[in-house]
Amino acid sequence: MMIPILKDYYAAGYLPDPRPKAIPPYLPNVNLAVRRELWDALGGYDEDCVAGEDADLCVRAARSGWSQFFDPLARTYHEPRPGLMSLLRQWIWYAQGGSHFFFKMQERRLEVYWNWDLTPKMYRYRRVLATRFFPIPAMVFVSAFPVWHLLILLALLLLCGGFRVPALLLLLSDVFLLAGLFRRSTLRRLSWSELCRYTAVAYFINWTCMIASLHAGLKKRKIFFYPGI
Repeated sequence: MMIPILKDYYAAGYLPDPRPKAIPPYLPNVNLAVRRELWDALGGYDEDCVAGEDADLCVRAARSGWSQFFDPLARTYHEPRPGLMSLLRQWIWYAQGGSHFFFKMQERRLEVYWNWDLTPKMYRYRRVLATRFFPIPAMVFVSAFPVWHLLILLALLLLCGGFRVPALLLLLSDVFLLAGLFRRSTLRRLSWSELCRYTAVAYFINWTCMIASLHAGLKKRKIFFYPGI
């Protein structure tokens, strides 16, 4: 998984209730106790989920009215990936195998979800667009990471076109945007060494997820865009 620096995904206690136009919160099943009644009612894991079967089980439970409880004292130890390449292969697997989980929740032909957090938690993505009128099924998750890079690309194109002032203003706006997002994120609590490590690994993971998710979607004749963490 990710570097164990950020430990604020959920507070101790019951997980937030599902919000309208949002994916319900869920727990990874590395250390999970499930009531037998719930397991029998839901039919257990979906064996068609190559990855994300734990998220799928929790989402189905939440939508059926069950509550999820997180206890930080119920600990389990997970052996981390030995290097960057093995970590990236793991996230490629998440992006490709997880597409089945996301498309199971799709209600419209095109759905766009939005999250401005620098550390975007899945349950905080909010659906901002849903329509039946689209050529192929598509699920797009937009975070600050691809938007920030898109603005930089636009500024460079303006600069190459000779529009120096608009390009510089756009780059300056991009810097202020990143600074503002950083100030309200949990990343500000990290030391400089932790922040550098997180940024470096997160950068590779985001690009890996975006490319792998697009590839997985196209193989199924769908559009799937997921920027990762």
